[in-house]
Amino acid sequence: MLNYDLVGKKFKVLREQCRFTQEQLAQYLNVDQSYISKCEKNERQFSVDILEKAGNLFGCSLEYFTNQPPNICLWVDFQPANHLLNHHFRLPV
Repeated sequence: MLNYDLVGKKFKVLREQCRFTQEQLAQYLNVDQSYISKCEKNERQFSVDILEKAGNLFGCSLEYFTNQPPNICLWVDFQPANHLLNHHFRLPV
């Protein structure tokens, strides 16, 4: 079963690491800012289409959002697809 709370938390971490506001991401995803807020707080669930589009922007796969974390902490190198951001992060999987 999909852990929507974990999906929202991972989404928020990526958004904040890329220094996007909820409003900026909502505009890119063509949704209301309140949708982003509610999904990050597990009050609603992201649709697969939204996660795929966000994944393209963040430079990660849909599986990043949907996979359960392992029992040990692993790190992945992360570089957002947004060419305006020149940040490189190491994020927990």
